[in-house]
Parts: sequence; C-alpha cells; structure tokens
Amino acid sequence: MKNRISKNHIFFVVYICLFFLILVFVIFPLMRKIEKDFSQLYINQQMMESFSQEEISFQKFRAISKEVNNNLAKADSLFFNADIPVDFINFLEKTASTSDVSIKISSVTSAKKSKENPWPFLVFNLEVSGDFSDFARFIERIHNSPYLIEIENINIKRIQQKNSKEEKRIPVIVSSNFSLKVITK
Repeated sequence: MKNRISKNHIFFVVYICLFFLILVFVIFPLMRKIEKDFSQLYINQQMMESFSQEEISFQKFRAISKEVNNNLAKADSLFFNADIPVDFINFLEKTASTSDVSIKISSVTSAKKSKENPWPFLVFNLEVSGDFSDFARFIERIHNSPYLIEIENINIKRIQQKNSKEEKRIPVIVSSNFSLKVITK
C-alpha cells in the first residue's frame, strides 16, 4: 500500500509539475502575446482615429483653401501692373463711354512705397466733361469699380446750361479736373 501511496504522490507531483510547466511555457507566453496584440490593436485604433481626424481636418482645409484661392484671385484683380496700365485706361474709357461723358487723361505719374503710402500707386489726372448727372454716374462707377481708387483734388465748373423745350429738366454741362490715385502691384 505504501507503494501505491507513493506512486499516487509521484503522479500527483508529476501532474502538478506538468501543470506548472504548461502554465509557464504555454499559457503565460500566450497571455503575453495576447496582451501585446491587444495593446498593438489599441495603438492601431488610436492611430486610425487620429488619421480620420486628420482627414476631416484636411477636407476642411481643402474647402477653405479653395475659398481663399478664389479670394486671393479677386484681391489680385484689384491691382494692375504699374508698368502697363492699359487695362485700367481701357476701364476708364469704357466707363466714360457708358456714362455718356468725354474723358481726357492729361497725365499719369507714379509713386513708390513710403511710410505714408505703404503700397505703390499711380496718379491719373483726368479732364471729364458732360451732363452733370452723367458725370455723377461716371464718378459713382469709378468709385464702385473693382480697383482700389481714391479720388483727389476734384474741381467742377459749369460750362453751360442747355434749355430744352422737350425735357422738363434743364441739363447742366460741366467740366471737371481731378486726380485718381490707384493702387498698383
């Protein structure tokens, strides 16, 4: 019987040792690998969330950049090349013809940046004549133009007053000399 008890004890000890060996060499490494894989999965999920946030931010930036580029293009159209002001002169002539006034550009002078004027500009000296209401419409169109303009030194004098039997109002023909300060590139 003693032999049986001792055999049982040996088997029990062997089973316990096998159990601990399986636990130490199989279960614990598997647990560590599972833990490592879960932590890597968590890191990957965090990265995915970060990337999705970055993608949303990028999409917002793309939409904003299109709007900003459009606004920059509009802002760039406010200025013209000071060396070749043909577009602006054409604008003045077209505006004068649609306003039914005659225009003469007597001189153009340029100025560079200074402390008082941080942007370069051209000064156009104009002589405009026509009906006073047409002249006022011309000034309004220039003022509302897409260019950055400041009207300076305006002198208006009446040339004549036409009497017309057909019209109720009496048109007043005026002549004006003034300077346009236009900001350039």
